[in-house]
Amino acid sequence: MINESIREYGNQAALEIGQRIQKLRMEHGVTAVDLSELLGITSNQLSRIENGRTKCKLEHIFALAQMFNCTSDYLLYGKRERMDCDDFVQITKEQWEAVKKMVSVFH
Repeated sequence: MINESIREYGNQAALEIGQRIQKLRMEHGVTAVDLSELLGITSNQLSRIENGRTKCKLEHIFALAQMFNCTSDYLLYGKRERMDCDDFVQITKEQWEAVKKMVSVFH
């Protein structure tokens, strides 16, 4: 079975991640200024992340998951549940190349 939901980390993914970060920040009553200070970035940078105009760095995803007691899967994909090993599927060569491109962003 081929998983057709795999996509590249582009503008739409950055926007969705930013929206989840903003939602968590607001649910926890944290101001943008306070969160940006905790992450070591400017409030303007946080605003760009939340609005999807810039990509969130892996070290920030790591910190945010701990701060908001959520998984990185939720921040990155909006998934609240963990996949079981039986849920893994085969992917096409093109999808594998897209995954490799996404991983290279973090190196």
